[in-house]
Amino acid sequence: MITLAYFLIPLDGAIDKALHGASFPGDIRRELQALQQYGQGSVSVLLAIAIALLVPGRLRQLWVWAIAAGLTGLVTTVLKMGLGRPRPRMREPYDPTLFLGPFGQYPHTGKDGVIRLVHSWDITAGISSDLWSMPSSHTAFAFVASTVLAAMFPRVRWLVFPLAALVGFARLLFDAHYLSDVLVGGAVGYLLTVFTIRTWGARFGFADRPALA
Repeated sequence: MITLAYFLIPLDGAIDKALHGASFPGDIRRELQALQQYGQGSVSVLLAIAIALLVPGRLRQLWVWAIAAGLTGLVTTVLKMGLGRPRPRMREPYDPTLFLGPFGQYPHTGKDGVIRLVHSWDITAGISSDLWSMPSSHTAFAFVASTVLAAMFPRVRWLVFPLAALVGFARLLFDAHYLSDVLVGGAVGYLLTVFTIRTWGARFGFADRPALA
Protein backbone atom coordinates (compact mmCIF):
# COMPACT_ATOMS: atom_id res chain seq x y z
CA MET A 1 0.00 0.00 0.00
CA ILE A 2 2.89 2.37 0.69
CA THR A 3 4.25 1.86 -2.85
CA LEU A 4 0.78 2.46 -4.29
CA ALA A 5 0.46 5.61 -2.20
CA TYR A 6 3.69 6.98 -3.71
CA PHE A 7 2.35 6.62 -7.25
CA LEU A 8 -1.01 8.10 -6.26
CA ILE A 9 0.44 11.38 -4.97
CA PRO A 10 0.19 13.11 -8.40
CA LEU A 11 -3.51 12.10 -8.51
CA ASP A 12 -4.32 13.16 -4.95
CA GLY A 13 -5.46 16.63 -5.97
CA ALA A 14 -7.94 15.42 -8.59
CA ILE A 15 -9.36 12.77 -6.25
CA ASP A 16 -9.69 15.31 -3.44
CA LYS A 17 -11.49 17.85 -5.63
CA ALA A 18 -13.90 15.18 -6.88
CA LEU A 19 -14.82 14.19 -3.33
CA HIS A 20 -14.84 17.81 -2.14
CA GLY A 21 -17.74 18.49 -4.47
CA ALA A 22 -19.59 15.27 -3.67
CA SER A 23 -23.04 15.57 -2.13
CA PHE A 24 -24.28 13.12 0.48
CA PRO A 25 -27.57 13.22 2.41
CA GLY A 26 -27.25 14.67 5.89
CA ASP A 27 -27.95 11.37 7.66
CA ILE A 28 -25.18 9.59 5.74
CA ARG A 29 -22.70 12.37 6.47
CA ARG A 30 -23.54 12.27 10.18
CA GLU A 31 -23.16 8.49 10.28
CA LEU A 32 -19.77 8.72 8.56
CA GLN A 33 -18.68 11.46 10.95
CA ALA A 34 -19.46 9.13 13.85
CA LEU A 35 -17.96 6.02 12.25
CA GLN A 36 -14.64 7.73 11.56
CA GLN A 37 -14.01 7.61 15.30
CA TYR A 38 -13.73 3.82 15.18
CA GLY A 39 -10.28 2.93 16.49
CA GLN A 40 -9.82 6.23 18.31
CA GLY A 41 -9.17 6.44 22.05
CA SER A 42 -12.62 6.43 23.65
CA VAL A 43 -14.10 3.93 21.17
CA SER A 44 -11.16 1.57 21.60
CA VAL A 45 -11.41 1.80 25.38
CA LEU A 46 -15.15 1.00 25.24
CA LEU A 47 -14.51 -1.98 22.95
CA ALA A 48 -11.76 -3.21 25.27
CA ILE A 49 -14.07 -2.93 28.30
CA ALA A 50 -16.80 -4.84 26.46
CA ILE A 51 -14.35 -7.62 25.56
CA ALA A 52 -13.07 -7.78 29.16
CA LEU A 53 -16.64 -8.11 30.46
CA LEU A 54 -17.91 -10.55 27.84
CA VAL A 55 -14.79 -12.67 27.31
CA PRO A 56 -12.68 -12.25 30.48
CA GLY A 57 -10.34 -15.04 29.36
CA ARG A 58 -9.09 -12.73 26.59
CA LEU A 59 -8.18 -9.87 28.92
CA ARG A 60 -4.41 -10.45 28.57
CA GLN A 61 -4.62 -10.10 24.80
CA LEU A 62 -5.76 -6.51 25.15
CA TRP A 63 -2.20 -5.61 26.15
CA VAL A 64 -1.19 -6.30 22.55
CA TRP A 65 -3.75 -3.70 21.44
CA ALA A 66 -2.26 -1.17 23.84
CA ILE A 67 1.31 -1.84 22.66
CA ALA A 68 0.34 -1.67 18.99
CA ALA A 69 -1.59 1.56 19.53
CA GLY A 70 1.37 3.10 21.36
CA LEU A 71 3.80 2.17 18.58
CA THR A 72 1.39 3.44 15.95
CA GLY A 73 0.90 6.74 17.74
CA LEU A 74 4.66 7.25 17.98
CA VAL A 75 5.41 6.34 14.36
CA THR A 76 2.52 8.34 12.85
CA THR A 77 3.43 11.43 14.87
CA VAL A 78 7.09 11.26 13.81
CA LEU A 79 6.05 10.80 10.17
CA LYS A 80 3.52 13.63 10.32
CA MET A 81 6.06 16.07 11.75
CA GLY A 82 8.86 14.90 9.49
CA LEU A 83 6.90 14.92 6.23
CA GLY A 84 4.98 18.12 6.94
CA ARG A 85 2.24 17.71 4.36
CA PRO A 86 -0.56 20.34 4.52
CA ARG A 87 -4.05 18.89 4.76
CA PRO A 88 -6.35 19.30 1.75
CA ARG A 89 -8.49 21.80 3.66
CA MET A 90 -5.48 24.14 3.70
CA ARG A 91 -6.40 25.59 0.32
CA GLU A 92 -4.32 28.77 0.45
CA PRO A 93 -1.92 27.85 -1.09
CA TYR A 94 -3.29 24.55 -2.42
CA ASP A 95 -0.61 22.13 -3.58
CA PRO A 96 -1.31 18.40 -3.07
CA THR A 97 2.30 17.54 -3.97
CA LEU A 98 3.79 19.80 -1.28
CA PHE A 99 5.81 18.18 1.50
CA LEU A 100 7.57 20.66 3.80
CA GLY A 101 9.92 18.13 5.37
CA PRO A 102 11.49 18.91 8.75
CA PHE A 103 12.98 22.23 7.59
CA GLY A 104 10.31 23.69 5.30
CA GLN A 105 7.88 26.39 6.45
CA TYR A 106 4.28 27.19 5.63
CA PRO A 107 2.67 30.66 5.50
CA HIS A 108 0.02 31.08 8.19
CA THR A 109 -2.12 34.13 8.84
CA GLY A 110 -2.63 34.57 12.58
CA LYS A 111 -5.59 36.14 14.34
CA ASP A 112 -3.73 39.43 14.27
CA GLY A 113 -3.63 39.31 10.47
CA VAL A 114 0.14 38.87 10.37
CA ILE A 115 1.51 36.17 8.05
CA ARG A 116 4.14 33.96 9.70
CA LEU A 117 6.14 31.02 8.39
CA VAL A 118 5.73 27.92 10.58
CA HIS A 119 7.30 24.45 10.75
CA SER A 120 5.14 21.32 10.88
CA TRP A 121 6.73 20.35 14.19
CA ASP A 122 6.14 23.72 15.88
CA ILE A 123 3.19 22.85 18.11
CA THR A 124 3.25 26.34 19.64
CA ALA A 125 2.19 27.91 16.34
CA GLY A 126 -1.39 26.67 16.61
CA ILE A 127 -1.33 25.26 13.08
CA SER A 128 0.95 22.24 13.30
CA SER A 129 -1.79 19.59 13.09
CA ASP A 130 -2.99 21.19 9.84
CA LEU A 131 0.41 20.27 8.42
CA TRP A 132 0.11 16.63 9.50
CA SER A 133 -1.77 15.15 6.57
CA MET A 134 0.46 12.11 5.97
CA PRO A 135 -0.15 9.56 7.31
CA SER A 136 -3.79 9.47 8.43
CA SER A 137 -3.67 8.53 12.10
CA HIS A 138 -7.45 7.90 12.20
CA THR A 139 -7.00 5.26 9.51
CA ALA A 140 -3.90 3.87 11.21
CA PHE A 141 -5.67 3.39 14.55
CA ALA A 142 -8.72 1.92 12.79
CA PHE A 143 -6.46 -0.74 11.28
CA VAL A 144 -4.81 -1.34 14.64
CA ALA A 145 -8.24 -2.04 16.14
CA SER A 146 -9.35 -4.22 13.22
CA THR A 147 -6.14 -6.24 13.12
CA VAL A 148 -6.26 -6.98 16.84
CA LEU A 149 -9.98 -7.84 16.73
CA ALA A 150 -9.42 -10.10 13.71
CA ALA A 151 -6.61 -11.88 15.57
CA MET A 152 -8.76 -12.31 18.66
CA PHE A 153 -12.02 -13.19 16.89
CA PRO A 154 -11.31 -14.35 13.29
CA ARG A 155 -15.00 -14.49 12.38
CA VAL A 156 -15.32 -10.70 12.60
CA ARG A 157 -12.51 -9.93 10.15
CA TRP A 158 -15.04 -9.51 7.30
CA LEU A 159 -16.71 -6.79 9.36
CA VAL A 160 -13.81 -4.94 10.98
CA PHE A 161 -11.50 -4.51 7.98
CA PRO A 162 -14.20 -2.93 5.77
CA LEU A 163 -15.04 -0.73 8.75
CA ALA A 164 -11.42 0.43 8.91
CA ALA A 165 -11.51 1.17 5.17
CA LEU A 166 -14.71 3.17 5.74
CA VAL A 167 -12.83 5.30 8.28
CA GLY A 168 -10.28 6.10 5.58
CA PHE A 169 -13.04 7.05 3.14
CA ALA A 170 -14.59 9.36 5.72
CA ARG A 171 -11.26 11.12 6.23
CA LEU A 172 -11.17 11.76 2.47
CA LEU A 173 -14.76 12.93 2.35
CA PHE A 174 -14.32 15.41 5.19
CA ASP A 175 -11.25 17.00 3.61
CA ALA A 176 -8.84 15.85 6.32
CA HIS A 177 -6.57 13.69 4.12
CA TYR A 178 -5.58 12.72 0.62
CA LEU A 179 -5.93 9.14 -0.62
CA SER A 180 -2.19 8.50 -0.31
CA ASP A 181 -2.33 9.63 3.34
CA VAL A 182 -5.05 7.09 4.04
CA LEU A 183 -3.17 4.25 2.34
CA VAL A 184 0.02 4.98 4.26
CA GLY A 185 -1.91 5.27 7.53
CA GLY A 186 -3.65 1.95 6.97
CA ALA A 187 -0.37 0.25 6.10
CA VAL A 188 1.40 1.66 9.16
CA GLY A 189 -1.38 0.59 11.53
CA TYR A 190 -1.69 -2.89 10.05
CA LEU A 191 2.04 -3.63 9.80
CA LEU A 192 2.87 -2.36 13.29
CA THR A 193 0.03 -4.43 14.77
CA VAL A 194 1.16 -7.55 12.93
CA PHE A 195 4.70 -6.88 14.17
CA THR A 196 3.41 -6.51 17.74
CA ILE A 197 1.42 -9.75 17.58
CA ARG A 198 4.29 -11.68 16.04
CA THR A 199 6.77 -10.31 18.60
CA TRP A 200 4.82 -10.30 21.87
CA GLY A 201 1.54 -12.08 21.05
CA ALA A 202 2.52 -15.48 22.46
CA ARG A 203 3.33 -13.85 25.79
CA PHE A 204 -0.24 -12.54 26.00
CA GLY A 205 -2.08 -15.64 24.84
CA PHE A 206 -2.14 -15.35 21.04
CA ALA A 207 -1.37 -18.28 18.78
CA ASP A 208 1.97 -18.12 17.00
CA ARG A 209 0.37 -17.10 13.71
CA PRO A 210 -3.21 -15.93 14.31
CA ALA A 211 -5.54 -15.21 11.39
CA LEU A 212 -5.17 -11.50 10.62
CA ALA A 213 -6.98 -11.10 7.31
